[in-house]
Amino acid sequence: MTRTPKEPGQICLQGHRAWRGKFPENSKIAFEKVLELGVTAIELDVVPGPDNSLWVWHDPFLGELFENPYVSKALNSYTQLELEASVFGLKAHPLFKEQQPVASRMMRLEELIEWWQSFGAERPWLNIEIKSKPEWEGVFQPSVSAYAENLLDALPAECGKLHLQSFDLRFLLEIEALSAHCSLGWLVEDGEALKHFFDQPHAFDAIGISHELIDIQIVDKCTELNLELMVWTVNDVLRASTLHQMGVRNFITDYPDKFKSWMTESSIELRSALI
Repeated sequence: MTRTPKEPGQICLQGHRAWRGKFPENSKIAFEKVLELGVTAIELDVVPGPDNSLWVWHDPFLGELFENPYVSKALNSYTQLELEASVFGLKAHPLFKEQQPVASRMMRLEELIEWWQSFGAERPWLNIEIKSKPEWEGVFQPSVSAYAENLLDALPAECGKLHLQSFDLRFLLEIEALSAHCSLGWLVEDGEALKHFFDQPHAFDAIGISHELIDIQIVDKCTELNLELMVWTVNDVLRASTLHQMGVRNFITDYPDKFKSWMTESSIELRSALI
């Protein structure tokens, strides 16, 4: 796809799991509030559920963030009606002390897409992380090929302002084979895997790398390969400033409000295009 030229005084700001630092992750209230705040993109997770359904959630099971009796069972062991009735967001998150308790329910991907499309041309990008692992097949998820087809069926045909990312390289290659319209990015947190990726031919638009791996050589390599470098999950503005000095221009954070304050103080503008 055509890349948008970068302006040195602009960065892409992405709200991780919408706005995890302040609201329950992947919740409707988090999506609504981060949209009001103003970001380049909203990052979210998608997992498979029963009957080929897709859900906006990080894990393929319901865990401790949900109210009883929805505890630690695979999503595909429930009916869709049971998942729609599941409640989360009322329990204090041990890692996010500022997170506000808000009773929330899981959303199907189609529900979120419909809400997002209602904002027309002014809507931000969606950066959808597809949760997939080889060991999950037949347990939490269908085959990669069936999973990819289900996802494309749930997305708008044009894929405008949609970016798909995953740690599962198999999934991305399956999407690449099925659709030429979607922007794709590989997620990586392992230095050896990253080196192997750089040495191989690819047709991806972006790469998402843990901020702990970033150095100036990686930034330069991504520039050389014309890869949009998305750095996750950066929650400290001092670290963000250091990364920005290295040339990083695309940040995923749980605290988009704090980043916007840092951007204002540093005279950094928000870039509207993710890719």
